[in-house]
Amino acid sequence: MAKIKKVEILKVEVYGFKGFEKLRTFNFTDGKSVFLGENGKGKSSIGEAIAWCFTGKSIEGNQKGLNLINDKSKTACVAVTFNDENGKIHELIRKANPTTSIKFDMKDVTQEKLKEIIDTDIFLTIFNPLYYLSLDSNSA
Repeated sequence: MAKIKKVEILKVEVYGFKGFEKLRTFNFTDGKSVFLGENGKGKSSIGEAIAWCFTGKSIEGNQKGLNLINDKSKTACVAVTFNDENGKIHELIRKANPTTSIKFDMKDVTQEKLKEIIDTDIFLTIFNPLYYLSLDSNSA
């Protein structure tokens, strides 16, 4: 499969992830969505869920020590539906319980295979520009 160069998120579904014990669906429309709420209500967790689903890392690019699974859940799951640069719709699903599984367009994939489809460093740099500063010179 060719590398995806553009990701336009259409929908995010989460359950058992951080503060989202039960299934929550967030629809993204018109290319821009606004999340408003008090502290501790999950605004940042939506971004963390998207970053984890695509990269297996936190929004800062950390992979170790992630505390993802909700205290009342056995499984954390994030599903992201998105368009690519050709308008093709894809679905990416990542589950942790405590091992991790990844499905891309309903097929099991490894993290290494996913990196061939969606570049982790580019994704995190666009999603969180401060991530770029953490890269070594070769990766940057």
